Amino acid sequence: MLLSFLDLRRIKFGLLSAIAVGGSLVFGAAAGSVLRHDVGLNTALLLTLSTGCSWVLLGGLLVTITRKPILDLAEVCLIAMGFGEVVLLVGALADVAMPVHNVALPVNFGIVLTSNVVMAIVFARGLQKIGVSLKLSLALWILGLNGSWPIFLFILAKFLTGAK
Repeated sequence: MLLSFLDLRRIKFGLLSAIAVGGSLVFGAAAGSVLRHDVGLNTALLLTLSTGCSWVLLGGLLVTITRKPILDLAEVCLIAMGFGEVVLLVGALADVAMPVHNVALPVNFGIVLTSNVVMAIVFARGLQKIGVSLKLSLALWILGLNGSWPIFLFILAKFLTGAK
């Protein structure tokens, strides 16, 4: 029996979600190991959770503001994440291969920035295909995702470390 379009979309969403979460965990662990000289598990968890919270907020804003079908919006977001994770996975390889730890911070900043730019382009182009303007797409990206991430990062870092 042939798979229906909905079945294929579910499979696609599942695979892209696994790439998004897995890629973030791998990059976070690799970055954490060179930036903090530890196994990077706390860094991986922190980066993945704060990024996930930002994407959830962005998703809510997209549904509320654009009024486009939620599955179309989710697909655009997951595809953008997939492209960004490819960049982060290459970055994770660079972290593992990096013999000099004092260059890790600028290298990782560059990796994250590149990933963000790639995702923003894919995100904006994907939303344009379903009728969302470039201006609105980029405003939501910058405010909803990039603007909320440091806030979630700060809150979760306090929570995960038990700091007051």
